[in-house]
Amino acid sequence: MAGGRILFFGKLSDLSGDSEWPMPEFAGTMDEGEFIELISGGKPELASALKQPSVRVCVNQAIVPASERAVITSADEVAFLPPMSGG
Repeated sequence: MAGGRILFFGKLSDLSGDSEWPMPEFAGTMDEGEFIELISGGKPELASALKQPSVRVCVNQAIVPASERAVITSADEVAFLPPMSGG
């Protein structure tokens, strides 16, 4: 099975150090909270930013509703979208 990838947009790409990371290998599924802890190890500012309610999570190009928690596998594409600004 091909590995997925993680995409960061806006200020989140600055905090992560890049706009794209390879997906780490893990068995089964994780909810988004577990996933954020896994990928942000050693970067507390990134973890804090990714957990903000205004940050949207997309899994395989589908936005996860704010009322739900994403379920992620190591084959998924996961994108983190910061709040949009401007008007």
